[in-house]
Amino acid sequence: MCRVLRVSRSGYYAWFRRFPGPRAREDAALSARIRGIHESSDGIYGAPRVHAELRAEGFRVGHNRVPG
Repeated sequence: MCRVLRVSRSGYYAWFRRFPGPRAREDAALSARIRGIHESSDGIYGAPRVHAELRAEGFRVGHNRVPG
């Protein structure tokens, strides 16, 4: 695989072992909260209502980051 992608083995394993960045950690926390809001509404809330709920809770997110 490394040969096909033209990367060194050491470079691949360095990338593989790297910790998630700040955006990835924020996305994980946001996804968990989105699932919580959706489940607490018995699956009724869609993206617009979930986005409004996040904004009401103080999250600063655009509507694009809330999956539809």
